[in-house]
Amino acid sequence: MSDTSFLFYDSQIYNDKLYILSEDLNFTIFNDLNKNPKKLRLKQSNSVSEKIQNEKGVISGVHYLAGSVFVLYDYVKNSPADRIREIREYDLLTGKELHVIPLAFKSNKEMIRFFLTN
Repeated sequence: MSDTSFLFYDSQIYNDKLYILSEDLNFTIFNDLNKNPKKLRLKQSNSVSEKIQNEKGVISGVHYLAGSVFVLYDYVKNSPADRIREIREYDLLTGKELHVIPLAFKSNKEMIRFFLTN
């Protein structure tokens, strides 16, 4: 899969392709023949990268829909009571960030997760 080490976060099949996501937002995408995997990096501005680092942001969930990947971030900051959350939507072809959805729900007990329904 990779000639360098990486921290695995998630793998999902979407549109007949296997998406493998590392914690640093790099995708390896395999087609149905597993030949020549495509590499994709989700693009973040410097301010977003700094926010993730300074506010102890972690990926809490990933969901694929209509050519986009939605990444749920949980920012713990200095204490669980001080945490915030947001969803960032990225284009699955380019890795470009499309939208940011801030979440107002606050809790020091749990992390928010995506729940899928059919």
